[in-house]
Amino acid sequence: MKGLERNPMVCNLAKVMLIATVVGVSAQKMCAQESAIPEIATERPAVGAAPEVVPEGMLQVETGVGIGYTKTSYVADFPESLARWGIGHRVELRLMSSNGVYQPNPDAGEKKLQSQDMAFGAKAGMAPANSIVPQAAVMMLNCPTGGAAYTSGTFDPSLIFVWQQIARRGFVLTENIGAVRSTAEDKRKTIWVPGIAVGHEVTHIVAAYVEYAPSFTAGESPIHIVDGGVTYRRTPDSQIDVKVGYQQDATGGRNLFSIGYSRRLDGTALASMYRGILSLAD
Repeated sequence: MKGLERNPMVCNLAKVMLIATVVGVSAQKMCAQESAIPEIATERPAVGAAPEVVPEGMLQVETGVGIGYTKTSYVADFPESLARWGIGHRVELRLMSSNGVYQPNPDAGEKKLQSQDMAFGAKAGMAPANSIVPQAAVMMLNCPTGGAAYTSGTFDPSLIFVWQQIARRGFVLTENIGAVRSTAEDKRKTIWVPGIAVGHEVTHIVAAYVEYAPSFTAGESPIHIVDGGVTYRRTPDSQIDVKVGYQQDATGGRNLFSIGYSRRLDGTALASMYRGILSLAD
């Protein structure tokens, strides 16, 4: 036995086996960590909010192009961007960019291309699905950055609570209850924004939904939106979506259509890359 212990070949073989074991265990841990990260879950293309929170350290960008049209006119908006950054186990920061709105035939004094207000805020996970307590709360603050026809001219807060019930055979029911404190003609008003959506996982990578998302303001005609769409998850971190719908308000009805793309990135890796670029610049 002593001769074997002093044999260099045996010692080297033992070292190789030890290294292989350590590497194998490390690889298993990395795979377990990767599998623990859920697949991408977006709020596109629905109108209402979703209950999922972006995983900690991940940056998710959801963007698209939408159009509302009738037989005689249309209005397009882009890029419909929402950036979401997971900063905790159940908390994400949110930034909604100023959409560009194009009107080929604007009203007198208005421009063909204007921007909407941007908004920032956060989403907090509160409870599991199938609970009486809301699964998540979304808090946003609109900032007066838009064009004259699309800005309230002041800061407008909003708060939305989200519930979700997971049923059998891949069906999911999502409800929103919330309010937006808005400003028009120097008067503050509260807009109530309930909503309900039924989703179904058709396959592992394809899902579909239908939704009713109205809004109600005291003394004004309500806005009714009915829409439905399909999402296709290309990879665990990317998704393509398409939506069709119909909106009815005081000015009449219009058809809705949008298409979008969402991508989730490792925010920690991006931060390290940014620091590396800065160090190279120095």
